Amino acid sequence: MKKLHRYFYTFMSTLTVKWEIYLNAPGAVLLVLLFSCFFLTGTCWSDSNPSTPSPNVTAKALQLAGTRLQLKGDLRGAVLKYRQSLGLQPNKKLENIVLFLEQRLDKSVKKVLFEGNLGDQWNELAAFGGDFKKFVRIEDNVLVVDVPEGNSWGKTGIRSVKPLLKIPEKQGKFAEKLIFSFGPKRSTDFVLAIIPANWDGNLEWRSHHIRVGLKNSSSLTLWIKGREVMRTNLTSGSLEQIGIIVRPDRLVLVTDGTDTILLQGYLPDNLPLYKDGYRISVLTHAPENGMKAKLVLKKIDLEHVPYEELAKAENDPTIWLDKTQKTVLFDGRILDKRWSKYQIGKGSNFSQHVRFVGGHLFADVPKGIGWGKVGIMSSIPLVWLDKFGKGAETRVRFNFDPDQTTGFVVALASMNASAGNEPSEPRALLYWRKNENTNTTKASFFLTPNKPWKPLWEQEFSNKMPEEVSFILTPGGIQIEAPGISKDIIPWELAAASQSFRIYVYSQPEKYKEPVKMALKQILLERKAGEPVEPPTSQKGVESLPVKVLFDGKINEWWEAAGVAGAEFSKFGHFENDQMRVDVPSKISNKARAGLLSKKPIINFNERILSTSHKLKLNIDPQKSTGFEILFHPGKHVDMWGNNFKAAMSLVRCSEGPCAGKYTLLLQNNRNPNHIWSRTINADWVEKKWDGRLTIETGNRWMAVHLSGGPSVRSSGFNIGKNSKLYMTVYSRNYKNYGPAKFALEKITSEWVMPDGMTHMDRFVYVDDEDFDADAFLDNLADELSLKNQSTLSGQTRNILEHKSTKDSTRSRRQMEIEVGREIRFRSTSSELYMTARYGAGKIEVSCSTIEGKAVRTFSGSLISDKNNKYKLIGQAKFKPSPGGDVYYKFSSNGQLVETLWQPKGKHPVFLRWTRVSKTD
Repeated sequence: MKKLHRYFYTFMSTLTVKWEIYLNAPGAVLLVLLFSCFFLTGTCWSDSNPSTPSPNVTAKALQLAGTRLQLKGDLRGAVLKYRQSLGLQPNKKLENIVLFLEQRLDKSVKKVLFEGNLGDQWNELAAFGGDFKKFVRIEDNVLVVDVPEGNSWGKTGIRSVKPLLKIPEKQGKFAEKLIFSFGPKRSTDFVLAIIPANWDGNLEWRSHHIRVGLKNSSSLTLWIKGREVMRTNLTSGSLEQIGIIVRPDRLVLVTDGTDTILLQGYLPDNLPLYKDGYRISVLTHAPENGMKAKLVLKKIDLEHVPYEELAKAENDPTIWLDKTQKTVLFDGRILDKRWSKYQIGKGSNFSQHVRFVGGHLFADVPKGIGWGKVGIMSSIPLVWLDKFGKGAETRVRFNFDPDQTTGFVVALASMNASAGNEPSEPRALLYWRKNENTNTTKASFFLTPNKPWKPLWEQEFSNKMPEEVSFILTPGGIQIEAPGISKDIIPWELAAASQSFRIYVYSQPEKYKEPVKMALKQILLERKAGEPVEPPTSQKGVESLPVKVLFDGKINEWWEAAGVAGAEFSKFGHFENDQMRVDVPSKISNKARAGLLSKKPIINFNERILSTSHKLKLNIDPQKSTGFEILFHPGKHVDMWGNNFKAAMSLVRCSEGPCAGKYTLLLQNNRNPNHIWSRTINADWVEKKWDGRLTIETGNRWMAVHLSGGPSVRSSGFNIGKNSKLYMTVYSRNYKNYGPAKFALEKITSEWVMPDGMTHMDRFVYVDDEDFDADAFLDNLADELSLKNQSTLSGQTRNILEHKSTKDSTRSRRQMEIEVGREIRFRSTSSELYMTARYGAGKIEVSCSTIEGKAVRTFSGSLISDKNNKYKLIGQAKFKPSPGGDVYYKFSSNGQLVETLWQPKGKHPVFLRWTRVSKTD
């Protein structure tokens, strides 16, 4: 018989997992019924002697009664009888069958756990001044606990004898819902606690994993493992029912009788779940020590409710965009792990001022609470500008209830905001509020960097608050879509491919300490891929910019082998078949890494970075790599993590946690935890489809990481630009401390990105110092400035040009000084001003004067070519007597200066057009 038991349970385990694949539902039910009948009517009740009937006749009778109900199709009644039998005579095998029936056969069954009497499933509970016999009575099958004053915390109630709840598995399709129904008499102060099976149900505060408490009939709070995660104030009426829903994704929801979500929070990912299940404790809890408390408990039910994951894989906003995507980021009801509570300023309190009502998040901040800023922020970037070429569009829609909204802010920000702070810059921020006195509304739009705090535009309306506003991002710009707002596209440097943004939505009144309301219904994201971005090309006959090989699988003058935290390269790394290979085993140290350390700066930027970007390209073998990291630092350090690095990126395969089985691509700006951008990538794509090419692209104060043919990460705010010199490490990287890591690197190259339509003169600006040809430069300069065959200039050939090359050793950059026989002069078309210009490689010197020759202003700066002939900053001007400012210039196709724009500090810009003239003019 024991062997038969083993065969049966082996079969049941297989059936439990695979019945949906091999059997239809009726067939599975029939099989389970037959096997249940066999066990329940057989002679195998006693674990000590299988051939002897159970001495507990009552338990056996209940089992047989349950079998008859099960054969009639009354699963609810059958399970109830089985549970009663188990209360009298424990039987592990029967327990397994009951759990199987409860969790696999009929998910809609509602199981009654308590109906006014303790029965065999509940024990008395009394602690910290509680007394079951004194304070508890049963009235009409309703448990009434009435604790008078003077009894400490008065903890009195009931606790389950055995586990009654199992938290569903991660991949489950159903959630578990505990329903607590309360009697007609008002309950004032109580606690509902869910406690691991082997913990003491009396000591609910120390033992709970989930805890819900009512205080003074109005304040409802959710705790998880002793930490308050959310609180709300009940607005009206008595609380007749509370539901606690535990979902497979570990989200805990607290609802009322109408299924309105009152509270919510997540069980921590690192919290081990008890496979034996959880007990339940229900008790009074005085609001303060020695005060009275009352609980009127009518019933407890357990119900399986369907669970549908909010963010399905195809609707995940962080996935690499295919063609189009439309997904709900926030549905007005549930704050999933992508969102965090947000509050700014003294007095602003999410728990006190925010609740979920009627399918929307409602912020209601009374008068006198500072700026009343409460709402939500995305805990990760949710807006990704993938495939952001021509025709691409990303739209973020915010829907409000205008009748319940008096002020809100919506914002997109590149970086994470520190606790209690405004959305971090750079950002796009729309602030819309209502003036109750004039019954008008006003909208202000801020686009950073903008200092001081002034809007880019501001507009007043006579109508009510808007029902919908949208941010629309297209290549190079942002647009606001809302009633009455101009649809102009505003240029924004962050509207660039691979850039990502966090989302902020919160309330804000028009004036300080005024009341404010905000009713947020939902946030939607719509993405449309654009045309592929074509690589830049040069003009005919112009050679592309050179590509420098820094590493080709063997140690050279650029690199040395290195390792940190016990991972010596000599032990765990080697060079083989034109590859550097690293294989660090587990348990070496918490952050064991090995690979390459540069002997000299790999990044060495001059003025070129102001007008183009630089690329480092790496070839990696995905089949031989599980993780790697790349760091940049101004100094040569073996361990850059511990020495305030400038930038970091990594690609690592996750071995556990929410991202298990995926890779995480990460970009980080220094050690600030708010300056991290990451996204997960399916391991199947990395290991089977990725060709191993990775590009680190750096511009002036921005950086991006591209996986060839796949996802990218980009952000701004990096302290990297002109004059930056950075060393580099390329190491293996483990996912968790003391974990293993493999890494195979084949090649590293360095190159500058040429401007589209690059000319010969452009090329001289962007080549490295050692590649600069002064003679060729002078030939092309004469052509570009039309020096040949010009009557206004003396001489017809480059021989009239006297030149010399100088090198500033302290700054390691080239300067060319050019002198011409006659100066190139321009005259303003709108004022009595003349301008003379002297050109050199990467440099321009300009002076302005009156007709009489009196000097007006002079300036100098870097000569920067631009493919679109747009204004470019060339330096800080020096003015007499006016304050300094920025000067911009524009060239015609033949290199002649035709327009200038002077932007004095704190004053209106001065725009001038110029025509070229001879000196005699």
